[in-house]
Amino acid sequence: MHEKTPTVARAMIAMITAVVVHGTFALATFGNLPDKIPVHFGADGVADSFAEPSVCSWFGLFFVSVGTGLLMGTIALSVFKIPSRYLSIPRKKEYLALGEHPRNRLMGVIATHTLIMGIASVVLMLCVHISMALLAHGSIDRFPAWIVFAAMLVIIIELVVMITSFLRKLDNEIRRMK
Repeated sequence: MHEKTPTVARAMIAMITAVVVHGTFALATFGNLPDKIPVHFGADGVADSFAEPSVCSWFGLFFVSVGTGLLMGTIALSVFKIPSRYLSIPRKKEYLALGEHPRNRLMGVIATHTLIMGIASVVLMLCVHISMALLAHGSIDRFPAWIVFAAMLVIIIELVVMITSFLRKLDNEIRRMK
């Protein structure tokens, strides 16, 4: 990671923290699960498939969080190494004329927002997992579908924010260069 991108470092720490929180929840609740837990929900949010608690049935969502964290973290760190010929961005000539430091700052925008989208995905998996536990214990009677829609909305908004932030910062860097 570049020392010039402390925001990326903070976002990476937040991503790791979200995955650790999810793992802690999964471990802490595993020993107190009933004999059957919901593993699938119908369109109405009612559980329609159940399984005995096992590493696969209970920790599957956590494994998805780990995979999401690894994927988004890898993408975020990789943006700093993308060869310029592969970039498809507006004002590419001006971007290439910028020095390494401004280009790293611009790639830091993409990396940070990629990690934020990853964090939102991990939090979604954690919320689904919490809902599974509440359903298993009878505290709620159906999966709250709004959680998925809210997370998807956050991810879409974050994608738009990433693109507009990058383009605004690119314009500022090009203006500063002139």
